[in-house]
Amino acid sequence: MNRNRLHLLLPLFILILLLTACPVKINEEKDETLVEIRGDQFLINGRLTYEGRGWKGLPIEGLLMNSRMVQGTFDDMNPESVGQWKYPDTGEWDPERNTEEFILAMEDWYSHGLLAF
Repeated sequence: MNRNRLHLLLPLFILILLLTACPVKINEEKDETLVEIRGDQFLINGRLTYEGRGWKGLPIEGLLMNSRMVQGTFDDMNPESVGQWKYPDTGEWDPERNTEEFILAMEDWYSHGLLAF
């Protein structure tokens, strides 16, 4: 085997060695969440998301509604714009408070059907 072919196959051999030497166990503990995709449907812990539910006459079973809420974890360190985010009760911007309130609100959003963040 020439050096060029060996050079191409070496990463494959290393990957196979790592995969066989380090098996990955998923959902070994009962309190872990297992997310699966079967065909075009999402399941959480073996159950279809939004099981038996619809929206405006359309089925939503197996869909995964999500929200990209990056603003919940940001810190504005720009002195020219940081004042835009100040809290009315303190008159100051507090990134720690922003993140804490964001995390606390997740439970409420979940109770209204938002399963992914």
